[in-house]
Amino acid sequence: MGSFGRFLQQNKILIGNQKFQSITRLSLERAENDFFYNVGRGIPDKQQTNASFKQHFIMQELYWKINAKHSFSLQYWGQNSNRNIPPTIVQSKSEAQQNDVVHRLFFDLKGTLKNGVWNVKGGYFNERLDYRDQQILLKAESHFSTFIGEMSSTWSPLKGHLFLAGMTYTKSMAQADGYKNQVPEENKTALFVSWKYGSKKYNSQFSVRQEFLDNTILPFIPSLTLEYYFQPEFKIRGKFNRNYRLPSLNDRFWIPGGNSDILPESGWSQETGIDYTLKNKKFVFLSSLTAYHRIINNWILWSQQPGEFHFSANNITSVRSYGLEPRVDLSYTFQKSIVGFKVGYDFVRAINLFDLVSPYMTAGSQLIYTPVHQISATFSMSFLKFSFMYHHQLTGKTKGINEDVDTFLVGNFRLFYQIKNKNGKAGFFMNCNNIWDADYVIVERRPMPGIHFMTGVQISFEK
Repeated sequence: MGSFGRFLQQNKILIGNQKFQSITRLSLERAENDFFYNVGRGIPDKQQTNASFKQHFIMQELYWKINAKHSFSLQYWGQNSNRNIPPTIVQSKSEAQQNDVVHRLFFDLKGTLKNGVWNVKGGYFNERLDYRDQQILLKAESHFSTFIGEMSSTWSPLKGHLFLAGMTYTKSMAQADGYKNQVPEENKTALFVSWKYGSKKYNSQFSVRQEFLDNTILPFIPSLTLEYYFQPEFKIRGKFNRNYRLPSLNDRFWIPGGNSDILPESGWSQETGIDYTLKNKKFVFLSSLTAYHRIINNWILWSQQPGEFHFSANNITSVRSYGLEPRVDLSYTFQKSIVGFKVGYDFVRAINLFDLVSPYMTAGSQLIYTPVHQISATFSMSFLKFSFMYHHQLTGKTKGINEDVDTFLVGNFRLFYQIKNKNGKAGFFMNCNNIWDADYVIVERRPMPGIHFMTGVQISFEK
């Protein structure tokens, strides 16, 4: 239970033996989200309205070991979410609400060969979205169905070498008010092959993928990953690959705004990094530095173009992004305690390469909702049955659609106490989020809650 009417209940039931296992997960979550937020200096705080949320979730997993060489698994995932959408800071009222119903079913059949493994997978997704806003008499329903099938095989004819080959097929269909009388569908087939090599000093992987969309041959997608150990504790790595993203069904068929002539996003990315690890019986030091670069052409964005009265999907620009990601992770064990400290920094430059009118962006400007700087630090400590964690994050200023999103600092902590016996264990926790009660937004005009709490009990029985 927590602040603003938050309630979360989760259950897990595991039954089985070496031959068969069943895992059932059930969850119920609800919240009012009726927190107060700061509107401006000298103005009384305002309470958020029409913000309640309720979600039911179930997941069922079945695992069957048929014999020494074959196994089969079946998974079902279902969710029903009802969410009211609150007004923004500049709105006085909202009656918008959204209902999402999701059903997903997977199966996985595996078999072992003399030098490898074969695998057959399949899945079916059924998703419904119902959006309503009584204020503007809007009702929008959509229904998406996806069938997925995959066959693959891995084999290792030589020591250190592993080969993979396979094929996937995906059929997607959609029905929505925005498609009018259309029922668009996609049929996508992909062939893929990869080779891995590993030794004491080197690791490498080269893969290629060829996709087909209906009767169209899509671009060839290669990827290469390399790792080299100068010493057991010091590693350098690199990755080079092609990026390719097809426009969605909404991008192509939605009325108004869909664009049947829209092009896929495509580009190339490169990544390199170094890792250093130092360990002994009491001390662990992990560090890494990653640098990356990426260019995406034909970037797809829904925007209102000159002369149009509605938003539409267009290839509006090219984007170049590059950055650095240093990480440090320390832990020290003494007597019956473990102390840990993690720190990370993200430097991200995601640059629009052309001048744009709508949305207004000059060439060389940072993309919206993409901060240049992010810093995070986590301190943790455990002693006997107690554990403590504090996480602090700084997110730098960024541009939004209507106005800038200011820099903000948020701190969260967690206390946990656990007891055990031969029949099971019980844990008691308390979370405090936004402990410094910061006023901030992630998306402009959408306030985030101030300080809030969550307490609960975790109980498990074993037999």
